Amino acid sequence: MSNYARLLQHLHQRERILPLETIQAALSHHLANVQPLPTPLVATAITSNLFFATPFTLPPLQSLQVSLRHALHLKYALLDKPKALNPSIFSPSIRSQMNQWVSDLMKGLQGGHAVMRLTTGTGVLLGLEDLRNSRDLELGIRRTVEDEIVVAFAEIMDLYKHELNEDSQDQASIAGWEREFQGSETASEISTITLCLVLACHSLPFIPPKKLQTLPLARLSRILTLSVTSAFREGNFLEEESRNGSGSSALVFDVIAPLSKLTSLTLALLIDLRASEGIDVAASVEEKLCQVCARVESNIQNILEHSAARDSWQVLKTLLFSCVMITEALLSSSLYIPRSVYSSATTVNSNGIKLVTPATLALYTLRILGHLSHVVHQFGGVTSMGVPTEDGSAGGVFKEMRKTFYLALDILTATAAEETQTQSLLEEFVKDFCQAVKVHDSPSTSSSPIPVHLERNQLLSKTSYTFACIEQLVPVLSTVCLSGDVWSILEPHLHLPESDPDTLKSLRETYEAAHSVVLAVFDTNANSYDGNVNHRSELSTFAEHLVPFYVKCLIENSHEGQLSTVQLCMAFKALLRSAACSQTERDGYADQPVNYTLAWFCISAIVEAQKVLEAELASEYRALQSDGGSLSGKTSALLKEMRLHRLRMVMIAGLSAVPHTLLAEFLTELKRTVLNHAERAGPEVVLHTPDTRKGKGKGKEEEQREAPVEISTMLAMPKSSTDEKKEELLQALYLEATERVGDREKEFVISWWYDNLDLLGCELGSYKKGEVRSEPLAGRIAGNESATALARL
Repeated sequence: MSNYARLLQHLHQRERILPLETIQAALSHHLANVQPLPTPLVATAITSNLFFATPFTLPPLQSLQVSLRHALHLKYALLDKPKALNPSIFSPSIRSQMNQWVSDLMKGLQGGHAVMRLTTGTGVLLGLEDLRNSRDLELGIRRTVEDEIVVAFAEIMDLYKHELNEDSQDQASIAGWEREFQGSETASEISTITLCLVLACHSLPFIPPKKLQTLPLARLSRILTLSVTSAFREGNFLEEESRNGSGSSALVFDVIAPLSKLTSLTLALLIDLRASEGIDVAASVEEKLCQVCARVESNIQNILEHSAARDSWQVLKTLLFSCVMITEALLSSSLYIPRSVYSSATTVNSNGIKLVTPATLALYTLRILGHLSHVVHQFGGVTSMGVPTEDGSAGGVFKEMRKTFYLALDILTATAAEETQTQSLLEEFVKDFCQAVKVHDSPSTSSSPIPVHLERNQLLSKTSYTFACIEQLVPVLSTVCLSGDVWSILEPHLHLPESDPDTLKSLRETYEAAHSVVLAVFDTNANSYDGNVNHRSELSTFAEHLVPFYVKCLIENSHEGQLSTVQLCMAFKALLRSAACSQTERDGYADQPVNYTLAWFCISAIVEAQKVLEAELASEYRALQSDGGSLSGKTSALLKEMRLHRLRMVMIAGLSAVPHTLLAEFLTELKRTVLNHAERAGPEVVLHTPDTRKGKGKGKEEEQREAPVEISTMLAMPKSSTDEKKEELLQALYLEATERVGDREKEFVISWWYDNLDLLGCELGSYKKGEVRSEPLAGRIAGNESATALARL
């Protein structure tokens, strides 16, 4: 008996004797080699009890699909082999032979069950896709295969519509009534339509959209959404009793990536074809995803120190990937829908009937990411720019997530000013998130043993995400919201407490995000000023009230380990610019110094802080010169010196934000700042070793007077740090004067620069010739401060 006859014998048997893998390999081999046609063998396979057995199960169907896919590879290799036998010029090409063979293959599906036709067609299409990618072989028969898959899938949706019908309670009751009369041998834990989705999600994305339009896309979108949510057990997969899970959710979870891709493609296609219906379905889909993510957030604290913690984190990250893939497609498709299209679309949710707009989808997206903020934090947060790699891309960052986040914010900010409903929904969204942060900030009442660090990290992640959203939404939020709910959670995070390094590191992101929100308020106030002295907005009043507080806050945050030099400079520049714009609204004092009282208050506060530090340093230097001082005294002097340098850099950074009326007075203070650095009180402090402190032919008093105490050796600062700091001040001043000052003020500033060139120092010859060093000096300044600030600050 030949091997082909043995295969047919096994296919006709009711019970499987050989392993499924053996039959799969034999079927692939004989499909590629059988003569003259593979049609009878395919027809036998799709009717065999080994594959076609009710209830359908996944392993036999996947085995049949893989057999067809491998058969195409084997057939191509078989046809490509005779090249060495010198075929005649009249021999058919490989493309024509493959077309004919696949056509004969598809003829064997005629009259077969829809599930078997879908399984076989999927295997053939995946094989054709492999040949197109690896062999650059495009076959015309592919269109026939695509048609067969679409028709078979449409039949399946009609045959098994009762299994996943979420709209009709009657159909659900009928389905339950039918299951009561099914025997245990026919009852299946996994529905047939779920099995078909698992198989079809690999092939449907390769079918042209024009053919997919024939499917009931709205119903397919809902079925796909139910499958995606069931893969994550409706958000309950972190609960203790759900960790083992059911076979259905585990089955769908294995193909969650192609299933999510198919969901996004289906929804995007539906919105493009029927926007009014599509945006309604999209809102219901995002609402279901939001409910799942909210359930996950409430259960995320149940991740304890157990062996399943790593698996749970993998599921959380997979959930984030799926949500981002689906929401990005929805937002991208709904971005350009005309308002006349979606004005008539409504959806029913827990809050009643509401108008569905692209802004509604954007709010759902932000809520989804907010519920998963603890997972988002693992990818650096939504504002992280990543670490540049060799190819120029940003490594270590979820780029698609950032794109989705900012796309949602762009939609909201663009529509909030035009639509009253969007404005109210936006205010409600911000209030909900602020309240959520307050609730999480309260002591936990849970009786379960939750790790303290997990609670703290979850709160900080949620707070950072909330600040990131508010920062971008400041231009469209009301002053009542900003001064009320937002400020109540913002103010406590504007200072870093004294704590251990690990705690400070965890607080850093939230701390910087809080300052970004304040700067967004100042920037919005400055950009919204239209020059009309009779026009005063509520935001302008709120920004004016913040100025005295925030300038004091910046001075307090100039200590080592707080805001970096670049962050301080950018913050003070935004503060000064906003203060100048706010004060120009005072009527009757246009272009008069009295009109810029608030701006000058900011400048004088920085100047006064410098004077206080200079006086303290002079006192400490005298003490160090007289008796050498203690180690703590030397450390304190060095830290104050570094803080004073940061404040001087802040003063210089304000040059480009100072109004023209105050330039003369400001430049006078600026010159004093630079000159005071060169002629500071007290000698350079040098910490000598016992060997180097011995005098050579000098008296003890003369030696003690001339020998400086070098703190730089204690903290690894170079001896020329003073010159480097001075050079950094001059370089920063030159860049501000030549590149960042406005056109109106530039002539005056450049004239002042050249007039004071010799007074500021002979090192300025290189600047006079326009030779500015490209290497920043900030990176060579000692201390823990980083010379690189976050781009958003």
